[in-house]
Amino acid sequence: MRQGDFDWAHDAWSIVTYAVWVLLMLGLLTETRCWRERAFFALVLANFSLGLALVIWRMAPVGAVREVRLVSAWLWAIAAFVSVVITVSSGGSTRSIQ
Repeated sequence: MRQGDFDWAHDAWSIVTYAVWVLLMLGLLTETRCWRERAFFALVLANFSLGLALVIWRMAPVGAVREVRLVSAWLWAIAAFVSVVITVSSGGSTRSIQ
């Protein structure tokens, strides 16, 4: 494994970009009433939060970055699955969160 395999950008634009995505996901999470969509937005929020943490953490060990990237890959895979479930499920059977 080479150092460059798991490097993470630490520039100001990356920090701002991840922060905007985290705020957007928080907003979407609070605005939706469907529990399936909330699950999706929560997974994406967790993923962008991990990214924001790595962007801010300049001295992260390579092993920690590698582990976070693996967790991130799993979160994206689960979010993709939830997205497919939301897409193919009938709209009439979804229940709102009260």
